[in-house]
Amino acid sequence: MIRIPPRKRAFFLPALGAALLAWCASAAAGPQSACLLEGSFTVGSTHTTVKDCLQNDGAPEDVFKKMCERLIGGGFVPGQAPPTLSYLPACPAAQQASCQHIFGAPISAYYYRRDEASLQRTQKSCEAQRGTWK
Repeated sequence: MIRIPPRKRAFFLPALGAALLAWCASAAAGPQSACLLEGSFTVGSTHTTVKDCLQNDGAPEDVFKKMCERLIGGGFVPGQAPPTLSYLPACPAAQQASCQHIFGAPISAYYYRRDEASLQRTQKSCEAQRGTWK
């Protein structure tokens, strides 16, 4: 479970929602070009379970990997399991929605476990970050 300090929420939610996928990379010099984040976090009194994936569509590998690692980089609650980050060849199929070319970069985010309100917030975040919502 991740707890986000109030002053960081304005940045973290868009980053988590639309960049929660914005930039992953391959784990090493292998064929992996996606990272899958699964877990839960708390913002204020709102608890959210996520399954989001970032896919590298041509960004530099090191930049992509750093973005994946930043998704789980802080706010863990002692005694709670941290989110899981897995590197994959591609994001899984059957997403609820996606944000293509986040920040105008060749990176796409895919969302799998979002309620309607979360999807609406994520869509606004995607579009504010110059992405294309699908």
